[in-house]
Amino acid sequence: MLAKAVLEIQFHVRKSTASFINTSAYAWLIALCGTIAPLLLRPTDDLPDFSVATVLMLIGLAMQVYIILRHERRPEEAFAGPRMRREGLYRFVRHPLYLAFLFSQYGYVLNHTSPYNVCVLAAVTVFQVLRVNEEERLLLDRDPFRGSDPEARWRIIPWVF
Repeated sequence: MLAKAVLEIQFHVRKSTASFINTSAYAWLIALCGTIAPLLLRPTDDLPDFSVATVLMLIGLAMQVYIILRHERRPEEAFAGPRMRREGLYRFVRHPLYLAFLFSQYGYVLNHTSPYNVCVLAAVTVFQVLRVNEEERLLLDRDPFRGSDPEARWRIIPWVF
């Protein structure tokens, strides 16, 4: 997880500034809440021994590292430019990084199940869905995205959303 955090920091420091940004208070609020809310998850007193949950967390972490490394090679396409939308995880979902976050967060909550964590996870999921909707609204206003139907039919979760 530390290696993934270092990759994220390196990516954000090295990438060029986006050519567009949403300055609405709503967009900033859901982005902030979607980023901070997972930090509210808390471990339980029970030992995390549910192996399926641990595998989910590891898959989510591996996906995050893969996506960040992929964007490192093409920082100009950090918002899934036309070429990137046909490769890798983008063939299946339009927002694979959000899917990776959810894998990790759902795995964590399966290992540390409590009513509090389930409520936090529900809020996190709502904020991620709101973020995806807001990002797509912004991307539709962008010329390379306009008029092109994304290759992937699903936004975050195949066959669900």
